[in-house]
Amino acid sequence: MNKINLKIIMPIALALLVYCYAFQGMRGLWERDEGRYTAVALRMVETRDWIKPQMHHEVSHFSKPPMIYWLTAVSFQLFGKNEFAARLPSSSAYLATIITMFFLGRVFLTQNQWAAALIYAMLMFPFGASNILTTDSLLTFFETAAVASFAYAYWQASPKDKFKGTLLMWLFFSLAFMTKGPPGVLPFLSILAFLFFRPKTNARPFAMHWLWGTLIFLGVGTSWYFLIIFGEKHSAGYFLWNEFILRIFSGGFRRNPQWYGVFMVYLPVLLLGSLPWTFVILKGFYRSLRSFKKIAQTDNGQNLFLLFWLLIPMAIFTLARSKLPLYVLPLFAPLAILAAKQLEYKNFSFQKFRYLLGIWIIAMLVLRVSVAHYPLKSDARAFSKKLKEVYPGHMREILFIDRVPIMGLYFYTGAEVERLTFEDNSIDLELVEKDKGPRIWLVYQEQAIYFEEKARANNKELELINTFSWYNNSYHLYLDTRPIEKSDEAEAKAEI
Repeated sequence: MNKINLKIIMPIALALLVYCYAFQGMRGLWERDEGRYTAVALRMVETRDWIKPQMHHEVSHFSKPPMIYWLTAVSFQLFGKNEFAARLPSSSAYLATIITMFFLGRVFLTQNQWAAALIYAMLMFPFGASNILTTDSLLTFFETAAVASFAYAYWQASPKDKFKGTLLMWLFFSLAFMTKGPPGVLPFLSILAFLFFRPKTNARPFAMHWLWGTLIFLGVGTSWYFLIIFGEKHSAGYFLWNEFILRIFSGGFRRNPQWYGVFMVYLPVLLLGSLPWTFVILKGFYRSLRSFKKIAQTDNGQNLFLLFWLLIPMAIFTLARSKLPLYVLPLFAPLAILAAKQLEYKNFSFQKFRYLLGIWIIAMLVLRVSVAHYPLKSDARAFSKKLKEVYPGHMREILFIDRVPIMGLYFYTGAEVERLTFEDNSIDLELVEKDKGPRIWLVYQEQAIYFEEKARANNKELELINTFSWYNNSYHLYLDTRPIEKSDEAEAKAEI
């Protein structure tokens, strides 16, 4: 690498690092995702059990494959237990996706091949998602890398390198499957559709290497599932029924199952999340739809592939009964390329508008800081501070009665967090179970009388030590009155 390249690359690399990592640890963990994922990752670090995800020593958590938990746990071990380390997998995946977009630009663009990476980096929704610990930024990187591997193998690689590019595609799809399960292979359907419908007149020779690919997918993508199913037979039905069939065909998860959910959830996300390039993306999409038959014959099918990459997953998201904004995050990669191709078609000059582009990037960082200082009900750090004000003592366990638990309290207090309900009689069992130390019970004010009756019926001595309000909810805070045994007391002091 010559000095001229270094003079260009080093400032860009530094700017990217600042842009992706700056202020990532300023705000507290947001419920539910960040609290849940950090709890599972911390349990992995503490128990050294890297196979079976747990939110609580009695509660397994199989709703997601372990990739995000592994990376978060490793981040905690390397950088300590802090919010920056918690979000490091998401911010690193975002950085890796921007770099991958540069390589995609080299395939799909003839001029300003870095434009796709710049546009993607400036899009509001991917930038915002990188500030949240979820599976979606990581999934977006693996999917984008898989597509980039295919695009390289199909359009650019020499016959000798096509095999390597195809194997990389299989590997990245396997990692995507280990990140979020079946949604991770949606772009694979786009690739298959493209290979089937591509123009035959100028089709390039391409082999999927199904045998090697299947071996990679079984070894990397599904190995954890087999380990869990082998250890817990019932988990096979859970993966197939709860995490696949119900999420697609049932509205039981209450995630915008209505037919118009696509207009309430996805349309605003795609339009607002594409700022400041929304208009350019719409123009590029319209131009591709209007003339894709003609373009498909002249650009080796690239335009057709981009449309399949975008529209096939979007059609599946639309038909599925579970709809959440972050589901469409991976689609911003093909949208960025469509925008870049539209700007290339219009001979857009980035140099002419460099100051406006710079102002937007600075504004995005300011927005990240502003969000960190905005009070939210979902902020687990703020809730933890409130809880410690009303009870500053040691807590071994925090029990939420008949409400969604704030799992981020495990991160901030070290106390395990669990939800108990009146309906399944778990409170009856828990009340008579031998305690291991001080436990806090958080009960809605309107349920407090019923809860106290339950406690007395089970000869359980609980002390109402305080009440406090959190936004629109009022809590009664109870403490177990049984004295801590000596062994428990010593262990509690060690934990403190």
